[in-house]
Amino acid sequence: MLQRLKQKTLSLFGSASGGAGFLGSVPSSCHNLCTGFISLASLFGISLSGMPLAFLPAYSTYFWTAALLFLILMAFLHFKKHSVSRNALTLNLGLVLLGIPFFKSLKIFYWVLGGAVLLATLFFFIREKYARKLNITYLYK
Repeated sequence: MLQRLKQKTLSLFGSASGGAGFLGSVPSSCHNLCTGFISLASLFGISLSGMPLAFLPAYSTYFWTAALLFLILMAFLHFKKHSVSRNALTLNLGLVLLGIPFFKSLKIFYWVLGGAVLLATLFFFIREKYARKLNITYLYK
């Protein structure tokens, strides 16, 4: 039993290490999106240079409003139909909190609050997953 727990713990840390490697590519995701868009446009004979998607930040309020509406729809489906998991709902809540485009002076507060919700959701997801594997029923009821 102790050996199995050690293996599970090492496996968890290995998975966490692989997931943390993903975080190194996050800052370049915008650049990759633009580069992919330029490459796709070149297939159709359209030549682009610079940042063709640089106009999108002007529409961030609209994108955030759409995300909020989808979050409300998810909450409705979760509470009425039970077709959306609690973890998915709270994960999306954290993402919506992270991206609030209003009150620029409170941006750090939104980042901390949204990040805390994301980390808590990740913690509860992992705890629930391993509680089911180890058959600890009081953690996932």
